[in-house]
Amino acid sequence: MGCGDAGRYRTLQGRKRNGTKVVRHAGAGEGARKEIRKDVKNRMKRPNQPWWGYAKSMVKRYPDRVDKAEKAAVEGALQATRDLDNGETRIKMIELVYFKRTHTLKGAAVNLYYSYGWVKQWHAAFIKLVWDNFEKHKKT
Repeated sequence: MGCGDAGRYRTLQGRKRNGTKVVRHAGAGEGARKEIRKDVKNRMKRPNQPWWGYAKSMVKRYPDRVDKAEKAAVEGALQATRDLDNGETRIKMIELVYFKRTHTLKGAAVNLYYSYGWVKQWHAAFIKLVWDNFEKHKKT
């Protein structure tokens, strides 16, 4: 390898309009490129709601360090979740993740013999329910 070959192994990166990451290897030949699919726009990420973190913190602080409206919101969400067909399983997930703090969502999914996707959906639905209940109790 001489001095002129240094650019040959350089990697050039860019993005297409649809969010796909494109990597071009300069030494791979004229026009050769390798595309790495990363759906940047459609990738699952934390919901961009300003209330999301506050609602999660209400559940984490329950029952000791919450005010009346927060306590009523979490209790209402727990009762509504308990009334569902698979409510006891969802409550078990909430206990493992928030109250006992022994598992992550993935660990709770393994413990409950459900897929991680289902547990994420249950978690999101519970947090949204807590926030909806909090808004109702905050107004009264």
